[in-house]
Amino acid sequence: MTGLIKKYIVYTAVLIGLLVFLHAIGALRPAEQYLSRGLNPLLATIYSWGTNINVAFDEQTGKADLWQQINDLQAETNQLISKNAELKAVEEENAILREYLNFFNDHSYEHILSRVISRGDITNVIGRTESILIDKGSTDGLRIGLAVVDEQGIVVGKVAAVKEASSLVRLVNNQQCKLAAGILGSEATNGITEGELGLTIKMNFIFQEVEIKKDDIVITSGLEETIPRGLVIGKVSDVNKENNELWQSAHLIPLMNTNNLLIVSIIKP
Repeated sequence: MTGLIKKYIVYTAVLIGLLVFLHAIGALRPAEQYLSRGLNPLLATIYSWGTNINVAFDEQTGKADLWQQINDLQAETNQLISKNAELKAVEEENAILREYLNFFNDHSYEHILSRVISRGDITNVIGRTESILIDKGSTDGLRIGLAVVDEQGIVVGKVAAVKEASSLVRLVNNQQCKLAAGILGSEATNGITEGELGLTIKMNFIFQEVEIKKDDIVITSGLEETIPRGLVIGKVSDVNKENNELWQSAHLIPLMNTNNLLIVSIIKP
């Protein structure tokens, strides 16, 4: 068995040597050319496959890089949008605070600034805000009945419930928010305001002899212990006067948008 292996190795070596010799003297050139021509299509196909694979790999790699760049740019854009929103919010709050500063520089009211942290009636079917929750409470000196104003000093509502760190404010368009009111320029208490349908303000219990007309400014009368006189509530839009009635009434237009409140101020008595 060992002898056969040795013979096989010898014959193989001789054959290889012979092929090398024939190749060196050019005797195998015609056969090599024929074989080369036969293998060329196969080699071309193999090369084409390899090229296509490389191109596909490069395309996929390029797409992955492009998607990564897009994701990175989107993340940067989102950060810029968030930062811009923060800056706008700060700018808006600063503008409101400057208006509060101007108002209280002109008036000697003791007050407490507070942020609106939620709206108390987000399920209101007519889409109007009638109450808000603020971030100040009994620990800050708040109590039920205090007037709440916006940065222009317009009455937006009245404190209705107080906890340690928060308070519920019923807005002037809330039927449960009642304010003793008078007409600007008149010394008397002329009636009681309350919200109507979450949209406007109605002033009731105005004596028939009281002269009240469209565009009159209605203010707090000072009759309530916790609310000073002179805070603006609204402007008269129309008057309902019946000759056979003891009282007349009026509808008021609120002078602020209760849906846009961010910061409010509570007037202390």
